[in-house]
Amino acid sequence: MSILQDLYDSEINVSVETLWDCGFTVRIGDHLNGFRAERRFEDWGSAETWLRATAISLYPESQFAERYSLPPTRQQQLNLDVTAAFRPGRGAA
Repeated sequence: MSILQDLYDSEINVSVETLWDCGFTVRIGDHLNGFRAERRFEDWGSAETWLRATAISLYPESQFAERYSLPPTRQQQLNLDVTAAFRPGRGAA
């Protein structure tokens, strides 16, 4: 199963926007309820890593978090600052 399907199954809304030569803009949330996190990446691997870790941080009680959680030391190594993840209009983070 893909990470996007697992997020969907856990009722975690995400948006992925691509434009050739501009990378990926990934958002957690939606237009109706607002976006909780947003970031731009040049490669999908980095986007997927951020998406997984940020979804776990924002929705720690979800089925998604239960399935994808990492040991605490590995989670810390990712150096995620979820509170600063939403930076509209600032381009790549």
